Amino acid sequence: MKSADPEDTFGGRAEFDAGDYNERSYGAVLTGPVSSLNSAFRLAVQRSTSDGFYHNAYLDRSNTDNRDELTLRGKWRFEPNEDWRVDLTLLRAQIDNGYDAFAIDNSRTTQSDHPSVDRQYSTGLSARSTYSGLGPATLTAIATYADTKVNYGFDSDWGNPKLWAPYTDDATEDQLRHRSTRSLEIRLSDTPTPETGHGISWLFGVYAFELRESLTDTSAATYVDPFDATQNSDSLTVVSSRYRSRNGAVYGQLDGNFSERARWSVGLRGERHTSNYSDNTTNLDAPTTTNNFGPADNLWGGQASIDYTVADGQHVYALVARGYKASGFNLGPGLPANQLQFGPESDLNFEIGHKAQMMDGRLRIDTSLFYMVRHNEQLLTDEQLDPSDPNTFIFFTGNAKSGFNYGLESTLSWTATKSLEFGGSLGLLQSEYRGFVQNGVTLPDRGLPHAPPWQAAVNATWRDPRGPYARLDLTGMGSFFYDLPPNDTRSSAYGLVNGKLGWDASRWEVYLWGRNLLNKNYTVRGFFFGDEPPDFPNKLYVQLGEPRNWGVHFTVRF
Repeated sequence: MKSADPEDTFGGRAEFDAGDYNERSYGAVLTGPVSSLNSAFRLAVQRSTSDGFYHNAYLDRSNTDNRDELTLRGKWRFEPNEDWRVDLTLLRAQIDNGYDAFAIDNSRTTQSDHPSVDRQYSTGLSARSTYSGLGPATLTAIATYADTKVNYGFDSDWGNPKLWAPYTDDATEDQLRHRSTRSLEIRLSDTPTPETGHGISWLFGVYAFELRESLTDTSAATYVDPFDATQNSDSLTVVSSRYRSRNGAVYGQLDGNFSERARWSVGLRGERHTSNYSDNTTNLDAPTTTNNFGPADNLWGGQASIDYTVADGQHVYALVARGYKASGFNLGPGLPANQLQFGPESDLNFEIGHKAQMMDGRLRIDTSLFYMVRHNEQLLTDEQLDPSDPNTFIFFTGNAKSGFNYGLESTLSWTATKSLEFGGSLGLLQSEYRGFVQNGVTLPDRGLPHAPPWQAAVNATWRDPRGPYARLDLTGMGSFFYDLPPNDTRSSAYGLVNGKLGWDASRWEVYLWGRNLLNKNYTVRGFFFGDEPPDFPNKLYVQLGEPRNWGVHFTVRF
């Protein structure tokens, strides 16, 4: 994702949003030239706050799942001459959110006595230099650095002393993470000219990346059964881990023409991935344990494609590509040693598609069919290590022997009249993993979690040249599995209605917005585990999406 570049004319805008649930958002952008320095700049600031959609009944508060997010972005473009350009980018993000999003009764009313936080403080820098004064070649160098500190925690038992009485069940989780990344990329490509614009174009590059991360994960739990003292327990587990990975890659791409209508492209990338991991786990009532790993992967990917223009504004393409994911580690307390690591994945994707602009550009249709074969597929799953301790519910990644995905993606946009536009999208997906082993048991082959068989959206926009406009969006999603077995529970299919009604002038814009206008209850996540004393039966707990909410947005441009 790339933010907007500086502009050569002075301008900017300011934005304000206000909505229910005490939602507020403020933003401003300023851009323009600095002619004396052959430069241009862009500054952007945005702050968003909200009480969130949950009410904590035990604490009688409606802001325990609040949002408070501030982002600052700055760009400086320096062009000393026609051949050389330097872009500098600075990003600062300060996120100070609450975290209280789980309810025993699957509602938006929580009962936790220790609502926690989801904080993140990040600083990112990048420098990009492009020099085209090498005759037929252009040299590009990109350097980046980012530093992030995260504090994440939650009330593991989701309850309070009153709710669990006469039992005592009190558990919390708190994570402190420090992560830094740096990268350097240098690439050489041809410089297109009117004479060579229809010949073979090329690009070659090298890439280096390093990640360092430290994590301290503290889990505390107390359980007291007034009827059976043998069930009483008091635990405190602290996992301190360090992780470092390095990637080095070489890549290249060639593009050319078979004819005036047919174009080809081939690319190849080779990568070396190395990593080092170590941890130290301390417990109140167990010996200290340590783990140390240092695997390395040799990875490669590439693509070959053909694009053919069948008519003006229409072309078809065919693509075959190989991709990969590197190996990694699960940073969770209490995981067995054989589940701490997961291996690399490789995928082979076949795709054909059709893209068309017709009716003088008023109608656009993009459609693609794909089939992906996955080898050593990486899957995210979860497990409750101790059935009577919800604090031992953890997520981890493992490898299935193989898998596949296939489906269709299509989008359409149609300008029916000067005032009326329609749009739509459709996604169809079938997926399956095969040969996933968990705790020595091979799970039954099944569709992937969070992979709905269909997703669809339609929209209509009416716009009057004098300024007023209205837009209506309908979105829908099919039923999907929440997780891997033994959690075979699924969501329900649902549809949502969103809308806008506003006025857009040359210097300002104002509109009313509404999301989930029919106040549909729908789920975005499902967990299957034991959380309620004294028997801790496995049950389905779901997290709901946002309810109906309204607001107003105002923008002024200059």
